[in-house]
Amino acid sequence: MYGGHTIALAAAQLNRTVPSLVTISSWKRCDHVGPVYEGDTLRSSIEVQAVRALGVEHLDAVDMRLRVSADEIGTAQESNTRAVLDWQFTAVVGHA
Repeated sequence: MYGGHTIALAAAQLNRTVPSLVTISSWKRCDHVGPVYEGDTLRSSIEVQAVRALGVEHLDAVDMRLRVSADEIGTAQESNTRAVLDWQFTAVVGHA
């Protein structure tokens, strides 16, 4: 499964991690670096690269990099983990 399925799962993981996420406003790049197979377990790591005030109260533009790796079904060993997605984007995030 290449493409939209992996991005959609990554976006769902992002939304759970950053509940104040308003929207993903732009993509800088989205590289599918490996395949995802049925039954794989996907894991995301999210890196905040920059935060800028939007000039709108309680909203910031946040540059992020989200990397997704897949573990083969039934395994959790490092040697069976492979990179599958490298996504850089800007998100609008609310704050108090």
